[in-house]
Amino acid sequence: MSLWTTVEIVVLPTGNVDKATIVRPSGYLPFDMAAVDTALRAEPYPVPPEAIRSADGKVYLHWRFHRNERQCGTFGVEPFILKDTGKLSAAPRSPRRARPHV
Repeated sequence: MSLWTTVEIVVLPTGNVDKATIVRPSGYLPFDMAAVDTALRAEPYPVPPEAIRSADGKVYLHWRFHRNERQCGTFGVEPFILKDTGKLSAAPRSPRRARPHV
């Protein structure tokens, strides 16, 4: 019951997920992958307002998933805005082809 993991979720301006990556593993890979799967299956997210988008138009979140009663409540979400995202690609990756990264 003490397992928890943090997943970085990158949301496109459409509300679809660009990618989901484990940034703080729980130590139990099946639990971590279930959290990534949950983040991917929850799309589409609401279209994010421009005020919280990074320089590349995407929204970046660190979301904590717990095995106990806290589960994956929105209190565990820490959004952050990237001022400089480096070289921007012409077209974002298709959200349907996004693969979880471990």
